[in-house]
Amino acid sequence: MHLPLATATLVALAARVLGQTADFDPIYQPAAWATLISGSRFQIVWDAPAKYAGQTVTISLIGGDTQDTQTPIRDIATGVPNDDGAYDWVIDHIKWEMNVYGLVIKLESDPQVFQYSNPFKIAHGIWKVSPVSNQPTPIAHRTWKVNPVSNQLTSIAIEDHTPTPTTPGLWSKPTGTPY
Repeated sequence: MHLPLATATLVALAARVLGQTADFDPIYQPAAWATLISGSRFQIVWDAPAKYAGQTVTISLIGGDTQDTQTPIRDIATGVPNDDGAYDWVIDHIKWEMNVYGLVIKLESDPQVFQYSNPFKIAHGIWKVSPVSNQPTPIAHRTWKVNPVSNQLTSIAIEDHTPTPTTPGLWSKPTGTPY
């Protein structure tokens, strides 16, 4: 039996949507179409029903050109206590080239039990080249949360990442009045 490509695509999409476990870990953050910032820390938030208490989960990243074409990229974390209901993800500062990303939370004792997150985007953070290591380093590391009322990212903490010298004389912190 040969199925037209459009029919096969619809069948695959339906299997993906229907494949989620209805009573397992609804993911609340990231919010739909939120923009996360590379190089920052973002808190993934889900609800852990009592049925799955005391178990561990794996959080995986998926991505693609469209929401319907996302494929696995990599595991973000394994062995996460499901009861925590949250995980702080430090988003790699790499060139994020896909149009849309998502998360999958899977029950480690039964990977057929899983839940997809809302789709989201990843934008580039601000970096500079360190005069010490000649490697890119973040100007500031921000911790972000999504405001549940406005559905917008809010910076809740900024940590300065000013490089410090490893060899005396190679670098010194600027003094004087900034321009």
